[in-house]
Amino acid sequence: MKQQIFDVVTGSLISTLGSALFEFGVGLYLLKKTGSSAQYALVLMIGPIVMLALLPISGSIIDRFDHAKIIRFSQIINVISLLLFSIFYFIAVKFFLLEILILVIILRATGLFISNTLNSSLRDLIPLESLHRVNSLNQTGASIANILSPALGAVLFSLLPFEMFALVQFVTEFLAMLLFLRLNFSFVENKTIIKVKHDQHIWKDFTAGLKYVRLEHLPRLATLSNAVTNFFIASINVGMAFTEVTFLHMTNAQFGFTEMSFGVGMLLAGLFLSARSQFRFPARASMLAAVILGLTLIPFGIPEWFHTSRLINVGLFAFYNFIAGVLVVIKQTPILSLLQTEVPTTMQGRVFTLQTTLGALLSPLGAAAYGILFGVFTPAPIYTVTGLLMAGLLVWLMFRYQDVMNITTK
Repeated sequence: MKQQIFDVVTGSLISTLGSALFEFGVGLYLLKKTGSSAQYALVLMIGPIVMLALLPISGSIIDRFDHAKIIRFSQIINVISLLLFSIFYFIAVKFFLLEILILVIILRATGLFISNTLNSSLRDLIPLESLHRVNSLNQTGASIANILSPALGAVLFSLLPFEMFALVQFVTEFLAMLLFLRLNFSFVENKTIIKVKHDQHIWKDFTAGLKYVRLEHLPRLATLSNAVTNFFIASINVGMAFTEVTFLHMTNAQFGFTEMSFGVGMLLAGLFLSARSQFRFPARASMLAAVILGLTLIPFGIPEWFHTSRLINVGLFAFYNFIAGVLVVIKQTPILSLLQTEVPTTMQGRVFTLQTTLGALLSPLGAAAYGILFGVFTPAPIYTVTGLLMAGLLVWLMFRYQDVMNITTK
């Protein structure tokens, strides 16, 4: 079992770090070559667009076909695409936006299949009692990648030509592929197998997944709470830079320190959860963390209300970001483990795909909405109203789905 856990966690970490470095390099490359934020924004929008386009089929494919083959096929496509891109770029030695966009589309599509298939496979890969630990370690790995990628990416960009970023991800994807090839997708024995009707049209599979999420309280609550959180947390993603740099006049180093605190919070929370057993009431723990996360937005208005010094502001925002990082991990991990335990394995692909797609769509919508709001209002009222609305909606969901709140770990 230790090898299974090592391969899942390490493979995910290596793949996530490589993807983060490449995305960082693409962003810097486009901004440097064109000076156009529009082309950079286009690359950022590819992820949600690809997810939306694949929504009707991706979850059904994951639930219909062999998970090991889906992951390995996706990894092979990644490796070949990155290698070909590096070779063509080296030969052409020119800027070509279309080829970059095509590569990003391929990587986004395969990444969608790999991540959701892996989440849907954990019940076959890992014993139920270890699911919580693996999910926590995966969160820790994602935090490490988020902390390292900006600094490491900046160093690599100053030392290496752009095509080397694709080669770096080629190496990380190749290593991840080798680790995933070792996985035994029948490791957990005595599973309850639920047959799927493979003779029905794939669109019927998709509508069956939507019906399942609509009728079953656990996946419905997880989907709705994820949507609410993704939309309102955009206030942090958009407003943080505006508040700290433009409104409070922090230096770049001070802003970087406060931003890093969020990743540190996620990292420590992931390690903490991996060292303890699953919460007795996982959904309750996740929802309470989300409610507190909403309420923590309110104190972001303190500098505006009390005109505190810059040093105090740096400490306050670093502390708030750290707490937010901790709460994000606690919000995501217990309910993910509960979904993997309670939702039939033949339905998990559609459930996870719907959640990730909805979250990916609402994040840029929230960013657009808050971009407008921060251009009209000062930060304090925005954070106050956002925190109260987010917490209020989540508390209403908790009371609406009390049966899910009372689900205990097995």
